[in-house]
Amino acid sequence: MQGVSGFQIYLMSMLSSICFVLIIFTAMSKSLTRRRRILLLHQEAASVVIMLFERGAYVFSGDTSDVGYIMVRICNFMSYAMPYVLTFFYVNFVYDYMKEEGGLVTFPKTLMIIEALNITGVVTVILSQVNYFYYTFDASNVYQRTNNYAYSYILPAIIFPLMFYSIFHNGKGLSRQQRLLLLMYCIIPFVSIAVQPFLFGLSMVNISMVIPIILIFTVHLLEMDRKAKETNELKIRQLNEKQNITQEKLNQSYEDLTRALEDANAANVAKTEFLSNISHDIRTPMNAIIGYADIALRHENDRDKVSDCLAKISVASDQLMTLISDVLDMTKIEKGHFEFREETIHLQAAVNNVVSMFSSSVDEKHINFHVDVSGLVHDKVVCDSKVINRILMNIISNSVKFTGENGTISLSVEDGKEFEKEGTRNYRFTFTDNGIGMSEEFLQKIYEPFERAQSATLSHQKGAGLGMAIVKNLVDHLGGKIHITSHLGLGTTVIIDLPLKQVVEEAPKEKIAIVPGSLEGRTVLLVDDMAINREIACMILEERNMIVEQAENGLEAVEMYKQNPQKYDAILMDIQMPVMNGLQATETIRSLEKELDVRIPILAMTADAFAADKLKAIHAGMDDHISKPIDIGKLFTALSKYIR
Repeated sequence: MQGVSGFQIYLMSMLSSICFVLIIFTAMSKSLTRRRRILLLHQEAASVVIMLFERGAYVFSGDTSDVGYIMVRICNFMSYAMPYVLTFFYVNFVYDYMKEEGGLVTFPKTLMIIEALNITGVVTVILSQVNYFYYTFDASNVYQRTNNYAYSYILPAIIFPLMFYSIFHNGKGLSRQQRLLLLMYCIIPFVSIAVQPFLFGLSMVNISMVIPIILIFTVHLLEMDRKAKETNELKIRQLNEKQNITQEKLNQSYEDLTRALEDANAANVAKTEFLSNISHDIRTPMNAIIGYADIALRHENDRDKVSDCLAKISVASDQLMTLISDVLDMTKIEKGHFEFREETIHLQAAVNNVVSMFSSSVDEKHINFHVDVSGLVHDKVVCDSKVINRILMNIISNSVKFTGENGTISLSVEDGKEFEKEGTRNYRFTFTDNGIGMSEEFLQKIYEPFERAQSATLSHQKGAGLGMAIVKNLVDHLGGKIHITSHLGLGTTVIIDLPLKQVVEEAPKEKIAIVPGSLEGRTVLLVDDMAINREIACMILEERNMIVEQAENGLEAVEMYKQNPQKYDAILMDIQMPVMNGLQATETIRSLEKELDVRIPILAMTADAFAADKLKAIHAGMDDHISKPIDIGKLFTALSKYIR
């Protein structure tokens, strides 16, 4: 018996050490979920406790000291109670495993019964401490089993078959290997209970509950690690596959790190190319402006020479403004700040006006430009004239650019079937030219901002590569469709279908007449920190016999206004200035007016041309917004409107 006890103590020490090591591995494992890790740690800790107290029961048995008496009672109580606690945690582990691996939805009734039996078992062990039902101690403090000890096997004999049934019945979603893994905890202790009477003093019940726990946890951890490795390998394979797929735009590829990185690099390259292209395109008209201005200064006495230089400066200026407008319009569209308005227009007049803008370019290249509006039956529509003009101008501009000497361009406009929705009708614009055409490859990306065909670069044509991107966005906003066919060396055809509202005739509105010469003798306070801007504005205003006083910043303008508020008929205010900007100056003047009970018209005259800039100006108290470069007609129209 002494040898049996020694072997048993050695086996318990070894098992408790193994469980302790498993606790460390479980805590460090990254492949487990938080709930699975907690359940495993609880069972492993319970296994360590069982083996330590089972071993302690042997160690302190026979120790008649007070410490020995207390320890042997504690150790025996724990060795009886902890198996039920271990089984309690194992039941929750089984449910979690069948739920995650086998798709089990509800907690099985059999597992609920087992949990109730586990609690009952703990209660019976507590009671046995009082009435010594299962075991007692003799005068030497030696553990002695009572005649009722066999009853301690009744609950385990019920629990393990129930668990076997539950795993077999409710774990149908598990593989055979997974079910066998869980069943080990039922089979080994049940067999141990059956053969316990024949083990001749060797207590194997608690040991038989710890051994399968070690096996189950070891196999489970290895399985989870294997799955984690397979998942990682699968992710690596997927990433490698995605690297070979055509990259999408950055805002469409957040899910894949590699693809997002490549798309970001592509975006940076596109920006770099755009800056290079736009720098070249801006410098070309700027070079013409500076060059011809210098020539005009050196030949100021040659009237014909100066007139020729000024005409060419005007053309270069228009080209420069077109480039800048394209960039600004694209920015507005992308940010959703592009303003659309509804007005009544005549399509035929709109087409003729746009076509007339290209008359000099067409004549210079001897291009045959044919316009056919015979299919336009319902000419009057409700739309934004600026949007229609921008669409027409961008496409015609491309045709003129890329059509050679003596080429042909045609534009036809016709209206088709009427839609039921809001009385709209389909209007088709067909543009055809026999220019240099485009490749199939470029047609795939023609609507992307900053893209320019290689043929455009080779033919030295200017442009930021934004024209068709702007057209596509505007057509989409109007609910229309655009289709382009093109072949290198043969030409291009662009078809645009727009659903436009037919006009509803209304009574003509009374127009406010602007009296010619009504601005003469009026005094304007011009506020701008740039001397050249003030000089140009002064020349424009003084040509209409207006009196102009100047201020270099907002603070100076406020001081001048304070000295004589009744002196000025209007203020033209720049926004970005040192010392005090135009918004601050306007707010200060408006606060002063509340005390004086007067109000002077303040018009923003600034290079801040975005819709958000206009809103800031109005919010600060300005009456209107005029963007630079100054449109003389708009300037005097605004002044006539506000000066009474």
